[in-house]
Amino acid sequence: MTKIISLSSGFARNPSVGQDRANLGHGDQRPNTVSGQDPNDGPNTIEQWFNTAALVLQPQGEYGNAVRNSIVGPGIFNFDMSILRNFQLGGSKSLQLRLEAFNTFNQPVWNDPNTAVTSAQYGTITSTRKPMRELQLGVKFGF
Repeated sequence: MTKIISLSSGFARNPSVGQDRANLGHGDQRPNTVSGQDPNDGPNTIEQWFNTAALVLQPQGEYGNAVRNSIVGPGIFNFDMSILRNFQLGGSKSLQLRLEAFNTFNQPVWNDPNTAVTSAQYGTITSTRKPMRELQLGVKFGF
């Protein structure tokens, strides 16, 4: 039996506006942070991963004051394993049976939340990073 365990804290993400509020010719700008609010004090659900009230649109024609990487996405826990059995068939012949399971415990590995303040999906997670459990069966004949 072999196993691979993958653990990771969440990835840092930039809050964004998704509009050209500072009149710079591009929409890659940050919003303003609301005083006394921490974006990472959210409920951590897929419907609202972070505190969406902590970030607001900056006034038209100004830069936002939100710092880079101020939103932390969901962490990763993944467990893969395989079980194999070797059989000697006589002489130099052998047979190996192998069962591999990826995401063995069928836990969702969530993607990052939408961080664009102007998006209808702001603060939500709409997909997973990896597929759910996958099984793979293998047979190897040696001679």
